[in-house]
Amino acid sequence: LTLYREAITEAERIAPEIDPPRDFTTRHPRRVPTLHTYRSDLRFNAVFDAYLWLMEMTIRMSNGTPPVTEAEYHELAAWYREQRTQLLARYAHPQQIELGEGTTTSLSQLDLSTYDGPRKLHAGKSAEQLRRLQRLLLVKVPA
Repeated sequence: LTLYREAITEAERIAPEIDPPRDFTTRHPRRVPTLHTYRSDLRFNAVFDAYLWLMEMTIRMSNGTPPVTEAEYHELAAWYREQRTQLLARYAHPQQIELGEGTTTSLSQLDLSTYDGPRKLHAGKSAEQLRRLQRLLLVKVPA
């Protein structure tokens, strides 16, 4: 939340005209604001990124996603990148990898999520998928 507040404060300092005044809806109750907000203005990526981070935290809490630190996420992503060639060789259908308990993923989905990083939407879900994939690879498959 602090990151989001700081990003908004910086955006307000640079371009105070973007958001309508705080009493805008009070003065115009039936008028739909057409002005852009800091979240959608391309000049303020930091605001949008901080907003996504808050959304991700909300999704994790509401879905009961196990916590993951940024450091652990980066470790999981590095592990995945190291194993990707072996994963392609191991799975005949890399677009449908069973992770157990009805959970599936794909290598392309993991490619995108590990590229996006730990503060993007569904990063917690991706971290859990990578953990499950690690556990699967640790299990010896009978020859």
